[in-house]
Parts: sequence; C-alpha cells; structure tokens
Amino acid sequence: MRSARIYASWAAADQGALNVNSLVFFAGYVLYYFSHSINLNGKFVQYVFACVLGHKPDENPDQFGNPTKTWKLNDFLAHGPSRFLPVQRIYCRFAAAETLVEGEKKIVTVPLDSKNLF
Repeated sequence: MRSARIYASWAAADQGALNVNSLVFFAGYVLYYFSHSINLNGKFVQYVFACVLGHKPDENPDQFGNPTKTWKLNDFLAHGPSRFLPVQRIYCRFAAAETLVEGEKKIVTVPLDSKNLF
C-alpha cells in the first residue's frame, strides 16, 4: 500500500463535500482507480478517477515541523462526492510513519517531492 499514499486537493473538511476553489491538501490512500467514458458530440472522452480514503487533519498538524504533517490515524474524511478524485488532482505521494502522541495514534507524513508542499 506504500504507492497508494497520496497528497491531493479535492475534499472539503466536512461531509465529504468538494473543495474546487482553493488548494488545500489532504493525505489519503487510493483504494482503486477506474475510468469513465462519455460520448460528447459524437466523440468518446475518457476520464480517470481514484477512489480515495482521506485522513482528517490533526488538531496540531505542524507539531513535528515542516515538511511533515500530522493526521488522525483511524479517522477519515466523510464519504461523499470527494471520495472520487480526478487523477489530475493528485499532487504527489508521501512516506508515512505511525506514532503515539499523548496517547492517541497519529500518522506523520512527508511528501515525496522536491517541491515544498506546505
């Protein structure tokens, strides 16, 4: 599941809604990819989506410093339209480690990209 870890910008913070107006990243796991074709004006156009399970951000996401971010380990964004992510909205993959912070399980992530994400 290492290669399925992604940073993307698509989900809003609540109710599985979409956030298409700003660039707010979340960490998530790609469960599977699928393609959809539609006939537009006599031409078939194909779109590729990822079904994603996104982590909720921690109350103190910057506690370990940049470029790491802390997320809730077993608390995910609500299911809804944001779960189906156009692959173009995937920014990069991330490396992760599970840790215990004040008795609560967290996941600490680091982007696998040379750009500064946050």
